[in-house]
Amino acid sequence: MGLFAAILGLFGCGRPTSQVVFAAGGDPWQVLQADSPNGALRVAAMGEMLGEGPDALARRAAETLRRNFYAPWLSFAADPARPAGEYRLVFLYEARAVRHPDFWAVCQGRLPRFERDPKTANVYAVLCGPAGPIVAAHGWVDRPASLDEPAFARLIVQMGRQAMRGAT
Repeated sequence: MGLFAAILGLFGCGRPTSQVVFAAGGDPWQVLQADSPNGALRVAAMGEMLGEGPDALARRAAETLRRNFYAPWLSFAADPARPAGEYRLVFLYEARAVRHPDFWAVCQGRLPRFERDPKTANVYAVLCGPAGPIVAAHGWVDRPASLDEPAFARLIVQMGRQAMRGAT
């Protein structure tokens, strides 16, 4: 059974997939290095997933990024109440939409309306700055039974990197 699962993994079944869907221009990595206060990037969440609300999801995403992102000058702090106009990484959970959400509204703290996909977990990561969205990535993975599944954690890290680096 383990060999079968490994073979399926090689062919993409259950693998997290994501891509940058919006970029305002410039290099977000340099912006974060220059303007992120004390190297701490605030992580917020909107929506719910598998019974967890925004506060728990923000804490989970910040911890996942802390464990898997290696930049000595950058740390992550869950702060769902962070006001608009500051640098933060906002994750939108259960974000299945016909079109991409209004990223400017997301950066102002307004949750777009979505519908839940029964087979796929859809997530957006939006890097917000004082003037609005800088970069947004959209990602998806087979719906996990638990948010502790490795594929879901890989999706969060992959999307965090894309939003902070502005690259696919």
